[in-house]
Amino acid sequence: MMFFRPQDLVDVENMLKTPSTEIDLNLVREQLVDIFGQRDPRISNWDEIVSRTRG
Repeated sequence: MMFFRPQDLVDVENMLKTPSTEIDLNLVREQLVDIFGQRDPRISNWDEIVSRTRG
């Protein structure tokens, strides 16, 4: 999510699709907001990826 390249988004989505991957999704989102701000497009992309893979 840091560099926000298309392949990075694919990689994040694939990682979240792995059932054994334990990630604190809320913590990741909070950290993204802290670093980039609530209005940064990374936040909405993160939310969409989480919704597709874990929603």
